Amino acid sequence: MNKLQTTIIVLLLASINLFGQYLSNLSVKENDPIYTTYNAALSRSQYIINEGYQFIWYDQQKGMNFETKQAGNLGLIFRKDDVVISKLQQFYKKPIITASYSDLVKFYYYPFKEVKVEEYFLVYSSAIAIRQIKITNESPFDLTIDVYPFIQFEQIRSKNISVINDGSGVTFQHREFPDGWMKEHNIPFRSDIKDILFLDTKPESFGTYNEFEKVRDTSSA
Repeated sequence: MNKLQTTIIVLLLASINLFGQYLSNLSVKENDPIYTTYNAALSRSQYIINEGYQFIWYDQQKGMNFETKQAGNLGLIFRKDDVVISKLQQFYKKPIITASYSDLVKFYYYPFKEVKVEEYFLVYSSAIAIRQIKITNESPFDLTIDVYPFIQFEQIRSKNISVINDGSGVTFQHREFPDGWMKEHNIPFRSDIKDILFLDTKPESFGTYNEFEKVRDTSSA
């Protein structure tokens, strides 16, 4: 910042502080203008391997997905009794974003009546993304909710899928392709990428699906 008169500098600092508070206290709905693509901070980024995520929260035919170009899409499916919620149009209440920065987003929604889901998504580095999910039962009755985290590859299939020994997640591989600029400048590139999906709660089962039609299911029990 250039050294200007003291009064001008104070005003600019005050504006920056208020701007930061505003981004942490949003109430943004699907039709409001907001940029929802998230990447790691520059200090935690790598050029050759750098994954960015677009938060898809406005497509009625999709759910709460974080999409990438080649590394798969991160999503959730909910089930209560015999009712399965996988698309935004099925939600009891649509998502509302409460905080959004270049590398993180916070939001909440209701897949079912009186079932509130709060999420925090952080792109910590080029290779690490964290999705924190909190589910609250706001009804006076006990409820059982099944949650299915998934990774979806729309064009490129993953391979070498296996469960981690302690059942805390799965490992798999996907293939990346360099863009034209990287080819033109002979930039070193890693095509075969190893991936790990960790969960802090041991899943009851895992499986692979074709457009959510089961083709293989292996129980960890």
